[in-house]
Amino acid sequence: MPLSVMAASFSQGTHYNVLPDFKKSETPEVREAFSVYCPACYQWDQGVVGDLQKRLELKDIPFNQSHVAFMGNYADKISQALAITKGTEKYTPVKKAIFKALQEDRIGDWKKDEDFFKVLAEAGLSKREWTFGVNDPVVRKRMKRWSQLESSVRSVPSFIVNNKYIINLSSIKSFDEFYSLIDYLLEK
Repeated sequence: MPLSVMAASFSQGTHYNVLPDFKKSETPEVREAFSVYCPACYQWDQGVVGDLQKRLELKDIPFNQSHVAFMGNYADKISQALAITKGTEKYTPVKKAIFKALQEDRIGDWKKDEDFFKVLAEAGLSKREWTFGVNDPVVRKRMKRWSQLESSVRSVPSFIVNNKYIINLSSIKSFDEFYSLIDYLLEK
């Protein structure tokens, strides 16, 4: 279906909602709010997210991820680890190691810090780096933004376009429609 025909059928309240407490970004961007505890987030991360990133890169549009900490005993520490490694070569290995422990190895959750930090260390983030990173002003600022977003997200994964429009994934019938809706919202 041509984008112009598809776009006419997208409507606020059905296909997307407006985040009232967020200012629209000055330049186009797409963000995913996710949790490593979420099986659906893991599935999306294994396929659709990579495809979405490639599509956005072709248009020179940034794609970001924010970890939400509203489920799981170690959610805050996981968010901190991901915030510390964000923008570094350690981010993807750390995210993958945590996803693997929770979604593939099905550990349920960590029972003690020693086991949690062992997973991080094996992925390249030492407990010492984590401890220092938590106090970094850049990390604190990132965590504050993620926390603000978390309060506006009802489920994960969630996709936010231009820091203002959140996609209602339950209304989407196909990946083509998902990508068309993102294109539509990027232009809005």
